[in-house]
Amino acid sequence: MSRDSPIRIRRENMFDEQLTFVNKTFKDKLDAIDFLIQEAKAAGKITGGETYKKSVLQREAEFSTAVGYEVAIPHGASDDVTESFVAVSTIENPILWGEESVRMIFMIGVPEHKRTKEHLQILAWLSRNLMHDDFRSNIINATTETQLFECLSRLEQL
Repeated sequence: MSRDSPIRIRRENMFDEQLTFVNKTFKDKLDAIDFLIQEAKAAGKITGGETYKKSVLQREAEFSTAVGYEVAIPHGASDDVTESFVAVSTIENPILWGEESVRMIFMIGVPEHKRTKEHLQILAWLSRNLMHDDFRSNIINATTETQLFECLSRLEQL
């Protein structure tokens, strides 16, 4: 798919202002993952959370989800994800994620039954956009959660 014909991700289902965070401080990647899972749970995107967390950590054990450009995309699918989401956080002080330094996290969660199609579509869509300097710059330079959310909302319409 080209950048001109992205998948249609509806903001109200995928991005949620409750799941956008700016300049957070984390000790390490596990701290960041735990925080984002708790916030997704508070936003009603996850029930329980342990199965989803296992899915994310299993993926991290297989290979780091740091993708370059100071970005990590931890992701997983499980039955305790009630609806697909992307939780986004910028980090005040970069943390080590595998072998790479990370300042931006895009955590993807999808229900188990959507693992193959939607999970991969979201991952591919994010990856394509993250290749663009202007996208990364807008994300990292957002100073409020509202500003970050607006950056993400505009992208959906490309």
